[in-house]
Amino acid sequence: MPEQQEPDVAVPVDYSPTTGAEAFATLMVHLGNETPLRWRAIGLAEAAERGTRLAKLLTDPGVAQNVASLEGTDLDPSAAVQPDIAKRLRDVSHALYYRASLKKGTPAEVSSNTRVPVALWDEVIRLRRDLIETLTFAFRGDAEVEAVLALVRPGGGYHDHAQDLSILADLAQKHADTLGRMVPGFFEAADVTRATHLATAMLDAIAETSDEARDDTDQRLWSLFFRTFKDGQECLDFIWRRDPAKLSQIPRLVAGRRSATQPGDSPATPEAPPEVEV
Repeated sequence: MPEQQEPDVAVPVDYSPTTGAEAFATLMVHLGNETPLRWRAIGLAEAAERGTRLAKLLTDPGVAQNVASLEGTDLDPSAAVQPDIAKRLRDVSHALYYRASLKKGTPAEVSSNTRVPVALWDEVIRLRRDLIETLTFAFRGDAEVEAVLALVRPGGGYHDHAQDLSILADLAQKHADTLGRMVPGFFEAADVTRATHLATAMLDAIAETSDEARDDTDQRLWSLFFRTFKDGQECLDFIWRRDPAKLSQIPRLVAGRRSATQPGDSPATPEAPPEVEV
């Protein structure tokens, strides 16, 4: 049977390759503490989109106030409500979508046998360097742009350069009008397209990377996402427990999880997508 492909889904709220890469880089240091879990009931991209919708519901002023009042209250024995649940869910959802959006996935390490064509590698190095220098000059003193450039300046190996190009392309696209005015002789709109194409070509070239290492990272990220999604879902289940109409608005990772609920009923125990500890 051919491998099932993830369906096309809407891009998560406020997502960009930059926010996804930043969120993933931040969360990487915590993934070693997560137990790898396999997902089967839903694709990573679709789960991430639902996660960002759930996070957006949690930022509603009335909901946020109620969430803050639940701080430290155990809705179930395994998790205590934290007031930053919306931000944590948004960040892990963006990281999950970022992983799903890379054509070949994000390898945790590159095989020693991986070979990138010299011409491609040289072009990647030059364009990455030129974009960093151009953006640095045009936006010197801009704290927001500088923060993104600080993320990509260290460089690294093949995958780091591919990721850097994706981030730089997104940043240049966002500020294309300003770059056209500030440095007309050093920036062309075609550089954005070229950077995106080169990033994809790099990922194709390093596709020999260990599937086992890549899958382990994704399974740990899924574990963190699922636990955070469950916390946020339980918050809304509790806050809206007497409002069936609002309960029906809560994104779920499994369809058909809740039967008709009567006012005053306690929220049903959340169902998890089928998952296997490895």
